[in-house]
Amino acid sequence: LIENISHGIIIEFIKNDDTQLQACILLSKVTKHIIIIFGNNSSEKWYNKYHLFKTKLKNTYNVCVNTSIHHELTDKNSHLKMIELLSKLLLIHPEYNIQICGYGIGGSLATLFGYLIADEIHQNVTVVSFGSPRVGNYNWKQMFNFKRNLNHYRVVNKYDMITNRPFIKYYHVGKKVQLQQPFSKLFVSNKTNHSQNEYYQNI
Repeated sequence: LIENISHGIIIEFIKNDDTQLQACILLSKVTKHIIIIFGNNSSEKWYNKYHLFKTKLKNTYNVCVNTSIHHELTDKNSHLKMIELLSKLLLIHPEYNIQICGYGIGGSLATLFGYLIADEIHQNVTVVSFGSPRVGNYNWKQMFNFKRNLNHYRVVNKYDMITNRPFIKYYHVGKKVQLQQPFSKLFVSNKTNHSQNEYYQNI
């Protein structure tokens, strides 16, 4: 999770064994960023974690997100602990901005957490997700894209079908960055097109 992060000082590692949530918070004095990296739940297939049910976010008008992703992020108030820690770091470093990233399910977690933290701070929040499934409903998409201090770059392999799911009443947010793949990749297993190694090779 943290091997290839340059110039980063590890501030906190957050883990929830019940939901398998993993997140690392780092601080870079070189780039003046606070970085949050969400791990991917590789121990369970994505479709065992990702179903069609949605949960309404508090204090919103029918802004709904995937129930599994919401539970994983909010169980034991993990998101509130991260928000509190980031707020304290920003008091010390008010000129720093926030960068959040993740792959697969970790990308979905990064996207949801970016939305939540953008409500709590005035600094710019940038989310970069790799191979992330869709997260929420149409109202979620509208509210996410409306936030002025929130940017999302959604990196996807051209033939990664996981990024098109769930199909029914789920929507992507942010700006799509499509990585090109040869046409022959259309005929290989989606496990290959969705793999971290395939993303690494195509960047």
